[in-house]
Amino acid sequence: MPSNSEIPAADVVNRVLSEGLFISRDALDLLRKSAARDVYEKAVVSAIQIARQEKATAIEVRHVMAAISVSKGEVVELGARVRATLGKEIDPEVELMYSPSDTMPVSDSVSSRVDYFRSRFRRLERILMSRPDFSNPVPVGEITKASAQAPFKTIAMILKKDSRRLEVEDPSDSATLYMPKNPDPELEEKLSYLVVDMVVGLELRKFQDAVFVNDVVLPDVPDTPAKKTKDPIVTLLLSDLHVGSQYYLEKEFATLAEWLSGARGTASSQGIANAVKYVIIAGDIVDGVFVYPRQEHELKIVSLEKQYEEAVKALSRLPEYVHLIIGPGNHDVVRDAIPQPPIPKELLGDLVTERGNATIVGNPAQVSLHQIKFLIYHGQSLEDIVASVPGIEYSRPHDGMRFLLRARHLAPIYGGNTQICTEGEDDLTIPFKPEVFHAGHLHVAGITSYRGTQIVNSGTWQGKTPYQLNLGIEPTTASLGVHFMKDGISKLMYLKDLI
Repeated sequence: MPSNSEIPAADVVNRVLSEGLFISRDALDLLRKSAARDVYEKAVVSAIQIARQEKATAIEVRHVMAAISVSKGEVVELGARVRATLGKEIDPEVELMYSPSDTMPVSDSVSSRVDYFRSRFRRLERILMSRPDFSNPVPVGEITKASAQAPFKTIAMILKKDSRRLEVEDPSDSATLYMPKNPDPELEEKLSYLVVDMVVGLELRKFQDAVFVNDVVLPDVPDTPAKKTKDPIVTLLLSDLHVGSQYYLEKEFATLAEWLSGARGTASSQGIANAVKYVIIAGDIVDGVFVYPRQEHELKIVSLEKQYEEAVKALSRLPEYVHLIIGPGNHDVVRDAIPQPPIPKELLGDLVTERGNATIVGNPAQVSLHQIKFLIYHGQSLEDIVASVPGIEYSRPHDGMRFLLRARHLAPIYGGNTQICTEGEDDLTIPFKPEVFHAGHLHVAGITSYRGTQIVNSGTWQGKTPYQLNLGIEPTTASLGVHFMKDGISKLMYLKDLI
């Protein structure tokens, strides 16, 4: 039977253009080569429908794969071949850029805290000094003693803040700075973002002996385009499974595994499933024990070891060619203070010893997948940010994550609800701009794009708990982030829409 390679490319392009869509070169080649002539029209129509369901402007490879996978006869067979190409034939490219060590010292002495905050200041100072306008900051001690009134630029850490003044310091000295009485809206917003222990750039002016704030510059991430992969592979972003809880969505997670394996799913979603190469889980794999008072009354599995055994069984149902990246959260069997070391490998059993393609990381972690940088963080400090920064709410966790990117620090506030280890260097600073910033913890999903970085809070696989009911928190359940690595974009999806 003649193959579709005999059909001129112009015929395919014109057919797609007549429907108001474009088609990528890779999708065009796949469509012409993968479908027999007698089902070609059906495959084109299906691809168009799937692209429209996603509200896409162009037909991509994933749309063609979905169209092939739901066709009959030869197309079904070839659809399986396409799946194998993306899943099994593409080798993983995983580079672990940073992860806390398995054995981490713990100290809360005065000297360790001093060294820790000096480390924070140095790291963020380097980021700010990379800007041309802050390449030569004036130390705070010199500004307070200067007789000149002209504007000064300095880099300082916030010690205290109220409605009229800031207490700041750097290695040279400390100073009291005064807010302008009627700041313009842009400066007022910047001032509202300032929290204690944050390191920022400040433009100052003097009037007599008083020093006033003219402007605030946050360390921030650069505004550059996101990197993309050549292959149309997909990374799934999950968090907060809470295996062992009475509210763990066991059936829903099993359905997710079936979808990934090709046993369930809509036409459009199977195109996504076929392209999945990585699954990242940002903590709270299990519900743990003694994490909060009377937790034992909400547990289905009361043994911590058995919780992890059940978690391993659930994760082992995911296709073997999918590479897993697993980090801890505050419910996992690691210390509470961040950075947190990885979950002990002996608790993850077969995922490490038999499956082989699992990377166990700490919290936070920096991972490169096919040279695409992912910043993975459970998200404990988001509670402190919600409590401290006006306009940031539990219902919009991506706003809090964007704040952390702008501050270039994952937990800028010391002494709040978030426990921070102050031993050694401050590894909670954000040294590079990630393509994807992934977190969880709040059990509320949110997504946005900021300066070329995709920000994803992936929700939870645990139903509403009594604690959330009392606080009026509505969890986003059975949700996941989907990062299309060739397109450089992330989307928030729900299990109910995939199957």
